[in-house]
Amino acid sequence: MTAEAALTKMSYVLGKADWSLQMKKQAMMRSIRGELTQPPDPERAYNSLLESISQFLNLSHPTEVQNLQSAVSHVLLSSAVLHNDLNRIVKLCDSGINIHAVNSDKRSLLHIAAGASHIDVIKFLLLKGLSIHTKDSYGQTALTEAIRHERQEVVEILVENGANLDLNTLGDFLTRCAANGHLKRLQLFEVAGADLNTPNKSGRTALHEACLHKKTKVIKYLLTKGVNKICPDLLGITPEDIAIKLQDADILRLMAVGNSKR
Repeated sequence: MTAEAALTKMSYVLGKADWSLQMKKQAMMRSIRGELTQPPDPERAYNSLLESISQFLNLSHPTEVQNLQSAVSHVLLSSAVLHNDLNRIVKLCDSGINIHAVNSDKRSLLHIAAGASHIDVIKFLLLKGLSIHTKDSYGQTALTEAIRHERQEVVEILVENGANLDLNTLGDFLTRCAANGHLKRLQLFEVAGADLNTPNKSGRTALHEACLHKKTKVIKYLLTKGVNKICPDLLGITPEDIAIKLQDADILRLMAVGNSKR
């Protein structure tokens, strides 16, 4: 609104002797003769965007339009989540966009926020009812995503809100972490309630893999947690057997003083 238009409007409003002060304030805030640009309706703007894309792609079948809506919803929201833009997320939600949409890998917005450690966004998404148990195409939940990116505060928030570990895949996660020397991730798995003795499909535990790959820091940590060093895998091999076979002085020393669950 130009200065001239503002002065004209103010003169008009102040000249209304029968209006109360509150009515005059409200009149100054709203458009009387089109002098103020009204903010666009978010839902109408979003629907207009979808309609334009549908027409451009010649989409007419309801299923095609629904798939487009899901894809566009996730792209817009994912961008806002990645940039930690809570205001934009709220605005998109107000437009009627589907906050529960997932991408082609079945990753939800909570997966993205957990990996990026955007705490306020995570809390907002949880308040909006996003499931903390949703798995992507690779079996990852928001909790395992937070562990993978070593986000301790996120792990604690998700656990407080009911997140738990899938025992069917836990052994695989633990053994991979141990084999690669990812000590922090193992510690976060324990924070999330993991039993560090959980075996993978071959019957091997994190200690088996830590010994095999000579990850001494991981071995030391696991032994301080009282893991079983004499549990056999499906071939009857124990972590202790691996240590003896490798004849690594540091590993043998750690295994000798470590606690056993016999």
